[in-house]
Amino acid sequence: AVVSTQSTGGRYCFEVSGIKWWEAKIAVTLFGHVPQSSYEEALEYFLKASDLNSEWTENLLFVVKCQVALGRSKEAARWAAKIKAKPVDPDILSQLESLQL
Repeated sequence: AVVSTQSTGGRYCFEVSGIKWWEAKIAVTLFGHVPQSSYEEALEYFLKASDLNSEWTENLLFVVKCQVALGRSKEAARWAAKIKAKPVDPDILSQLESLQL
């Protein structure tokens, strides 16, 4: 449960970090403010989840996505290699390939 909580926190931060202008307008209308977060904060959550379960490839994929968003291509490639070394769902591989590392 702690692993999924960490990963869920990371997903929230990741999605909020990439919020589009029109999504921000909707958030202001609904909640009175735009949620704030960063890819760095999302990465912290995903890394904690990875420490707890290094086999969860979906979480590892989000580590890669954060590294890409932060402009850390070498680090992203290192984490991508960890995913490729495991038995992986084809959807995870497809998403990984779309990042063009």
